Amino acid sequence: MKNVADVFCGIFLLIICGIGFWSLQTLPDASGIDYIGPAGLPKLSLIILILCSVILIVKGVIQNAPKKYLPEKKVFIKICLIFFIFYLYLALVTYLGDYFLSIENVIFEYGGGFCISTVLFLLTILPLLGRKNIIEILSVTIITTGLLFVIFGMFFNVLLP
Repeated sequence: MKNVADVFCGIFLLIICGIGFWSLQTLPDASGIDYIGPAGLPKLSLIILILCSVILIVKGVIQNAPKKYLPEKKVFIKICLIFFIFYLYLALVTYLGDYFLSIENVIFEYGGGFCISTVLFLLTILPLLGRKNIIEILSVTIITTGLLFVIFGMFFNVLLP
């Protein structure tokens, strides 16, 4: 083994996939008219993660370990800031979803918290990731939020906060 960290991370992900497959056993099977049941997408995701884990293990056995494991201080601070902003996004989605549901406003009763907080999150995170063109930032923000709302909220009928 040349890169022990990659091998251990791959093994850890395989263990997580095993736990995931074990937990999928509680989901019901597909009904008579459906080909794919509720466990279909999670199983596909876990299979893809298993393949990536195996690739990571093979890569760790073949390639040499990098000389430096930790990122530069500036990059590390940016990573921590992104995690903090993502945490704020999750809190804002929950808060706004509960708020709009409690005031029973017809306009924002369904997906209002999701749309507002996703727009704010993307407007904050894209410049942090290095995007400088305001037209690009606005278009990515609006198109991404709109597509997610239409696909999950309207097409799949997922109740968005």
